[in-house]
Amino acid sequence: MSEENTLNEKVVPQVVIKIEDESPILKPLLLNSPSALLPLVSRPLLSCLLELLSQTGVKQVFLWGNPSSVKSIIRVLRNLSFSGIKLMPFYFHNMVGNEPVNIFRSDVFYDFSLQELMLNCPKHNQVHYCDGQAVLYQAKNRDACVDVLHHKMSIKSWREKKLCLGQVFLLDSPKAFFELSMRLLNNKLSCFSVDYFQQGNQLVKGVNVAVKESSLNQRMAYLGDNTSIHSRSKLQGDSILCQDVLVDKNTVIEDSIIFPNTYLGRNLMIKRAIVLNNSIVFIDQESAIDFPDNALISPLRKKTRRTAFWV
Repeated sequence: MSEENTLNEKVVPQVVIKIEDESPILKPLLLNSPSALLPLVSRPLLSCLLELLSQTGVKQVFLWGNPSSVKSIIRVLRNLSFSGIKLMPFYFHNMVGNEPVNIFRSDVFYDFSLQELMLNCPKHNQVHYCDGQAVLYQAKNRDACVDVLHHKMSIKSWREKKLCLGQVFLLDSPKAFFELSMRLLNNKLSCFSVDYFQQGNQLVKGVNVAVKESSLNQRMAYLGDNTSIHSRSKLQGDSILCQDVLVDKNTVIEDSIIFPNTYLGRNLMIKRAIVLNNSIVFIDQESAIDFPDNALISPLRKKTRRTAFWV
């Protein structure tokens, strides 16, 4: 009983998520949206961190960064359920001055339980590193939090602690995002898995999906809501097709990610790439090629039902 009382009396620290400036090499994936909203298989990237925070009892999260990015993140994520977490822009006077603050980064994917870290706040300022990068700050109070947000020199005197590789992933390139997505698809993360209807051991799909057995030659695939694949097209390797994707005749998708609202034309070979809008980003070269011909690759502007498409 005494242990339960002690746990209940522990104060959950205030939380700030720092919306980082986007890495230039990541910009081909962003389409004028912050990286925090990148589609990680079936969900926005930042929603994973919010889920971990909700498990520790966090009820309010402040976002600090470019105002337009903060506004778009709140607009997209406000309707998702995270056990009552309220997202707010960071305002200094809205925070309690003498209570501890944990500062997370929007471009870091956290894959470990935050329970112990959040409920056992150090008495001193502390920064957590992974592979030489500062990925998490634990500030004693509001003023120390502001030092982090404004990159004050005082942070260099903070105590340092290391996190293990595999607990956090820095998303600083298309390749890093691609590899994280494939880890999630194959259930190789500690805290997350793909949460959709599973058909057999190799296919995870949403609702209103049209695909024939003849198209399935993959190791593992995720097909989002309203996805249609022509019966003469093929999925190979590990493939992720987000919601509202149409794949036309004689196209092969292998070890690739197709972003939401995308049309793939006929006779294409997509391999180790991310496809979005009118572009293909090749993972190994980390270069993008634009396709002005909408008959090859184009965005879908209107959402329509496609359950019987090409079947």
